[in-house]
Amino acid sequence: MVFLALAASQAPSWATWVGWGAGGLASASLPLCFKFGFGEAEQHQLKAIKNQVKTSSKQYSFLEMFPPAETLPCILLSGPRQAVGAHLPHLRFVKALGAGTYGVVSQYRSNAGEVAVKTMQNFASNHIAARRCLREINIMKCLKHSNIVSLKEVVALKEPPTVHLVMELMDGTLYNIICSKEVLGEEHIQFWIYGILLALEYLHGSDVVHRDLKPQNILVNRNCDIKLCDFGLARGPWPDKEASKVDLRTDYVGTRWYRAPEVLLEAVTHMPSADLWSLGCVLAELTGRSVLFPGSSSLDQLKKILRIVGTPRHEDCLTHRFSELIQQPAFMFDKQHWGNLFPSATESNLSLLDGLLQFNPRWRVTARDALRHVFVSDYFDEADVVKPPTICWHFDRPTKLREVLARIASSSTQTPR
Repeated sequence: MVFLALAASQAPSWATWVGWGAGGLASASLPLCFKFGFGEAEQHQLKAIKNQVKTSSKQYSFLEMFPPAETLPCILLSGPRQAVGAHLPHLRFVKALGAGTYGVVSQYRSNAGEVAVKTMQNFASNHIAARRCLREINIMKCLKHSNIVSLKEVVALKEPPTVHLVMELMDGTLYNIICSKEVLGEEHIQFWIYGILLALEYLHGSDVVHRDLKPQNILVNRNCDIKLCDFGLARGPWPDKEASKVDLRTDYVGTRWYRAPEVLLEAVTHMPSADLWSLGCVLAELTGRSVLFPGSSSLDQLKKILRIVGTPRHEDCLTHRFSELIQQPAFMFDKQHWGNLFPSATESNLSLLDGLLQFNPRWRVTARDALRHVFVSDYFDEADVVKPPTICWHFDRPTKLREVLARIASSSTQTPR
């Protein structure tokens, strides 16, 4: 086995537990530690995705893809096929990496090296899907941070109608690492949490709430670089009743386990504190190597949260309906001691965990304060805190589907060849 040398001097060393291995998420180039989390069920899923590869698609510009408004309905009739391995003249398909609720991610090869491509095909099917696509494009174009995956270009295909986001490629995710059998040192967890906090401080300073922070959406490189990805559910900080209710109905397990109580209780105003709760769940999972709140439904998720953080006081109840719910004996619990749940964790780890997992978002620690917490103090440098950009959110206020599609069209960075 050939071990990997340290590439970033400030990062904790991987030399004791990272080696090269075949198979897994990135086959010939993925560290062995990433391989274990890629189970048999996921392999079958990827095999099914690869079988759907289409290589006969023709490339068009967005303006050609979206003709005048009166002909748009014919585009909206496009079927729900997944466009994996689409023919992009300047990129060569390598393999599918994974599939999510809102897109498929594949690995491509360009003249400059390997890239990741997120393919979204159903973006034109309805108003909410189109707004989600438009948000992700515009948000990622504005974000320039070392702990956030970078968007390189936007590509459109006409057959089938798709949007492709070309991004930098990373080696794996925190999910792969958590599911591996390798031992994690405290310094690894500290370094990763510090990088995520830097990204969240930057995002929240731009009025962006990620809303889907989980190990699968936190990318890692072999030199310990860490980056947030997948901004399909990201929002500004104002009420968004229509989209929020749809997102809550999309109750797939990977997201539910990391949802803040206020999100489970159908809050429609997106606050940065929800991301800090999700980060607390990630910290607990890195520390204990298992999901902290594996709820089977939204109601069960709330109950699992209360069993650990305790039933809140009446004044900390987030909705009137919830204040009535916790009066039932089945929802009355005492708070557990974090040290009993994680006996090998340090006091600083447990202190940050408690600050992140406060039931009432008003008492939850902010990204700014968490960056100065003793748990990550060995890595903190004021120079690492990047001034966030000011995002003009006017693109997120269109009322008609055609207007949203027209704005997506103007976002294209790829011209026909």
